[in-house]
Amino acid sequence: MDNLYGERCGVCGGFHNQLEQGIEFSKEALTQMLRDIYNGMNVRDDIQRDAFEETLRLFNEATVEGLSASSYPTGDELFLEQLRTNNEVFSAFRTHRMQNDLAAQLIDKDGKLKPFEQWLDDVQNITDHYVVRWLRTEYDTAILRAHQAADWKHFEEYKDVLPNLRWMPTTSPDPDIAHKQYWEAKLTLPVNHSFWTRHRPGDRWNCKCSLEATDEPATTGAVGDFKPVPSVPGLDNNPADDGKLFSDSHPYIKEAYPGAKKAVEKAVAKKTKFDYKQFVLDNNIAQKVEITPKKSEEEVFQKILNQLNLRMKEFNIPPFSEIGAPRSKKALASWDDSDNSLNFNLSLLNNPKKVWNKLEEFRTKKGMKYNTISSVEDLVRDVVDHELGHKLLSLYHMRMDAIDTFGKAGVTIDGRNEVSEMGYYSSLEEHEYFAEAFAMYMGPERDKMGPLTRGMIERLIAKAKKK
Repeated sequence: MDNLYGERCGVCGGFHNQLEQGIEFSKEALTQMLRDIYNGMNVRDDIQRDAFEETLRLFNEATVEGLSASSYPTGDELFLEQLRTNNEVFSAFRTHRMQNDLAAQLIDKDGKLKPFEQWLDDVQNITDHYVVRWLRTEYDTAILRAHQAADWKHFEEYKDVLPNLRWMPTTSPDPDIAHKQYWEAKLTLPVNHSFWTRHRPGDRWNCKCSLEATDEPATTGAVGDFKPVPSVPGLDNNPADDGKLFSDSHPYIKEAYPGAKKAVEKAVAKKTKFDYKQFVLDNNIAQKVEITPKKSEEEVFQKILNQLNLRMKEFNIPPFSEIGAPRSKKALASWDDSDNSLNFNLSLLNNPKKVWNKLEEFRTKKGMKYNTISSVEDLVRDVVDHELGHKLLSLYHMRMDAIDTFGKAGVTIDGRNEVSEMGYYSSLEEHEYFAEAFAMYMGPERDKMGPLTRGMIERLIAKAKKK
């Protein structure tokens, strides 16, 4: 693996993520793994749960960090679920490889089991590579690849307006010939050009190169002049297409030990119980959790917390006092300004189709063109973003901006009324208007927004980036 991770972008190889010093593989998980292996666990057919779950936690954390760094609205629940599922598979293969490398050192040259302390000493270099050196490279690259995946989805969505992509210069102080030839030539190609299937930023370990969408002319003729730098194993895919931050050509998968495939399938199929209270504390979402989801509600609650974690990092939102339930049983969710609590009705949110049907009835009754919730699948994302919109309005002191924009956007000009277009709820008062606008901007219906409303949310985003 040292040789593989040495194949990093020479232009960008000096990059280290700013959170690098903050990542740490749980000592408790590592200790339990070592004990289980020494005590005779079946390293061929099983995967050690503590190490697997800790590895998965770190890669999911890196995924959220990378998505949050992109300007593309990352509320695509299906894509997030795809990334998380593939993180499970990669983490399981990685753990299987690690446990087999460790177990291979159990027996001494005379065929006897080594004393535990001696074995620990003998495998120290192995554990150091897996939980420090290699993990750091993989963690940093996962952040970059998640960011690039979100960017690519943005490029595809807006290719009618910005049809080409330009390979941008790196900020590394020590560039070399690796990717330099592309950005030095200002390589600019259509989004769907075949070149991008073979070469793109992120196809070498820790590559910090990037692409930028543009409507400037393509330089298609320049492609033949390059000396292509091939993608390295594990990075020869586009994660925006398949949801894999690391491809199946990575040695953890391609060169897996016997039994790995079945062990991985079994480990991934055995879903771990989501420790929502620990998740909330670990990610600084809230000081406490005052609701207990039923077993049938655990999945929707996990989606809510994952979405919260993503947005709170993206917009620098400090932790809430608590995650609780709304006072009204009819409310989907609420944010209480007086005690800074965030509340969700898990019973209703766990039945999105029923909620959607009621919204459809309401839309028909009120004659609305459309609502900020684009589909049944978009419900959780929209509800979370709506409540965070209330918080952001206060956090970034935008009340006067909202009042002013609400007044202007609510006037019908040339047949268009931006407030009514977002739906009845947005027309109640400026706080609801702002919350609905934020939810719509962060979702798939952004293109339907009017310029006044869009401008208000973009001013919010500018403030958040400066913070």
